[in-house]
Amino acid sequence: MVTEFELFFEVVISAFTLYAAIGVGFSLVLHSVGMHRLDPRTRGTSLAFRLLITPALVLWWPVFAIRWIIGVTPPPVERNAHRLAAAIYHRNKSFDKDSRS
Repeated sequence: MVTEFELFFEVVISAFTLYAAIGVGFSLVLHSVGMHRLDPRTRGTSLAFRLLITPALVLWWPVFAIRWIIGVTPPPVERNAHRLAAAIYHRNKSFDKDSRS
């Protein structure tokens, strides 16, 4: 005889299995079609990178699905001291190269 707890846990496990199956399917579709639409910097990335982010895609697939459907723009470029210093360095380096010519 099946108790109420066994039935409850069977439903919960079935729900998690369905959620994971949808997540795996969504991650496959996103990897093949739409990853570069969410973040253009992922275009041409390696298989290792895609394998690395797949568990997060499976877990957070509703968030990525909503972002894909809504058409959220790519994340902005972070503006911090390191990036500003690098921009200044590269600007000065190109200036030095131009002034030598």
